[in-house]
Amino acid sequence: MSVYLIVFIFLLSMGSVRLDFTDRVSEKNKIRWFNFICIFLILTAAMKTEQTTFDTNNYIQYFKTIPGLREISPHQILNAWYEPGMILIGSIVKTFHLSYHVMFAVLASLAIVLYRSVILQYARYRFLSLFVYVSCYFFLNEICIIRHGTACALVFYNIRNIVNKKIVRSVITLLAASVFHAAGCIGFLPLIICWSGKGRKRYTKIFLLTAVLLSCIVSVIGPVRLAESVAVIIPSLQGRVLKMTSSYAGSTPAGLRRLILYAPFLWLSLRGIDRIKALGNTEHTNLRIRLTVYSYIISGYFCIIAFSSMTVLSRFNSMLLASVILSASLNLEDQNIKINRFACLIVFLLLCTYIFMRHVFFNAGNSINLIY
Repeated sequence: MSVYLIVFIFLLSMGSVRLDFTDRVSEKNKIRWFNFICIFLILTAAMKTEQTTFDTNNYIQYFKTIPGLREISPHQILNAWYEPGMILIGSIVKTFHLSYHVMFAVLASLAIVLYRSVILQYARYRFLSLFVYVSCYFFLNEICIIRHGTACALVFYNIRNIVNKKIVRSVITLLAASVFHAAGCIGFLPLIICWSGKGRKRYTKIFLLTAVLLSCIVSVIGPVRLAESVAVIIPSLQGRVLKMTSSYAGSTPAGLRRLILYAPFLWLSLRGIDRIKALGNTEHTNLRIRLTVYSYIISGYFCIIAFSSMTVLSRFNSMLLASVILSASLNLEDQNIKINRFACLIVFLLLCTYIFMRHVFFNAGNSINLIY
């Protein structure tokens, strides 16, 4: 992938943040520009080739083996190496004799439309949220690990369902996320935290303490050894566990540096919640949004601790920490003093630039084959 295109997209999104702080451009034109960037991102993701990343080549080769809807059987969908959602979309595209670019376009469109809907509804500083998405998640999720990216977008979209108290819709959304990537099931953790917090403060504290304890236990025992123990108890899971252990063999430790990296978002989220609670209206929509985002971030912290022994399992915490896309705008909104707002903005820009550089140029996670 052209390094010039990557840098252009990064600078385009960063430069657009200026629109959040000016009244010279009409709201209508701001939305148009926001939509243009989203469409440009979709087209960029759709034009991936075998040379873009190692994973992209695997997706393309697997796409060539997927039969059309008329030939595929439920057994093939449920027992394929990739999750059913990926297989089903690939099969639909193959039915119409379309190329793998269409499959990439469909998956990228689904993810970006979901991010767009949440950002436009809840973020006052929408271009800042868009920049956080582009710098921290777009190149990783929509260019490299696209199954994870689709599931991550659905888990992120579930913030909207939780805020609106749509529990059944939340469960359906998370099940859909799990259909694209098994890690999507982690979205149930913040859902449980938010549900337990409705007038049940004691239960919330018990649940959080239990989550901390379980995170430490999983970290000490190791997720693979724990999964193998579960498979002994439930034999039907042995196939899935064997697939997991073979995939994750040789994975390096992930470490705990993300605990420090995302600390500003966690701290500012807590301050924002305290400020709104001081107003006395605990059922205010703004408070529900912040409590939901906070539950995502704290759940991501639990996953960082639990899965610190394996880099590949950092996808669990990455899926939850995508909530910083919305948290960045909310944190800025909570700053009443102009100098504090400016300081937070600088911190967010620097953090996102650092994450972007690591993802793209220093091969952190999955690497993009750069063409100069």
